[in-house]
Amino acid sequence: MNKVVVSIIGRDRPGIVNAVAQRLHELDCDIVEVSQTILEGAFAALFIAGLPERLSIEALRDALTSHMAWQGLGCFIREHEAGTATAQPQTDLFVVTLDGPDSKGLISGITGVMSEWAVNIENLKAIKRHDSGNALIMFEISIPPSVHNADFKKALENKAEELGVRVSLQHRDIFEAIHRVLPV
Repeated sequence: MNKVVVSIIGRDRPGIVNAVAQRLHELDCDIVEVSQTILEGAFAALFIAGLPERLSIEALRDALTSHMAWQGLGCFIREHEAGTATAQPQTDLFVVTLDGPDSKGLISGITGVMSEWAVNIENLKAIKRHDSGNALIMFEISIPPSVHNADFKKALENKAEELGVRVSLQHRDIFEAIHRVLPV
């Protein structure tokens, strides 16, 4: 079974994930993985789905596009290129938080450091607080074994100082333990 990447974009409302999942199920596609988010009222989702042999990508595109268009959603489908991703060594996940006064170039600046060090961003969430003029940006990253964490952290701190914000780098397990809400 070949896999496809299905991206859906549009104005958020309840039921979008269900509408896509239901249509994929009706077409006998197997949903392998899903990620979705909402940004300022805009919905975006990526589905990785197994495509049955009897269904072409073009037929899937036609079926999903017509199904999503009447709901005001855009749909893009392409073949999932399995096995083309660069094999990554086993790495631990870390969390980088950046906070302080919002300014243009925060994400560009800090991701530039990550790119220079060949650090992969697994997840990213950026929130601008319009009332205070501050920004909070969280990255889940994987650091290659060849990178010395202390040197990488220093590079992040230097860039953060240049940008006028605070930065923190923590192993994800430590971050989650510190921020875990326990029952009372």
